Amino acid sequence: MQQIWDIAGNIFENVVFSYGLILLVSYALLAICSLLAVRRWVMTDRYENGDILLTSPLAPGISVIAPAYNEGMTIIFNVRSCSRSNTPVMRSSW
Repeated sequence: MQQIWDIAGNIFENVVFSYGLILLVSYALLAICSLLAVRRWVMTDRYENGDILLTSPLAPGISVIAPAYNEGMTIIFNVRSCSRSNTPVMRSSW
């Protein structure tokens, strides 16, 4: 009788080991496939033509609020930088 339990125990151990090994290999393959897909996505050219987006009538205007307390040395640079923006409608508050 002990021999039957030993055989059943060995079969159970082998089944559990095989199940775990199959899970481990399948997760490793999924991780590799995911890595390759992410690398391919990162390498693609995701450039959007900004002129098309900016000239769209659906593009919202923006408001720029530039706090300038004690910024006497850099205020001219900041104002010029904000005014060079190429957004369709811009309202500035200084």
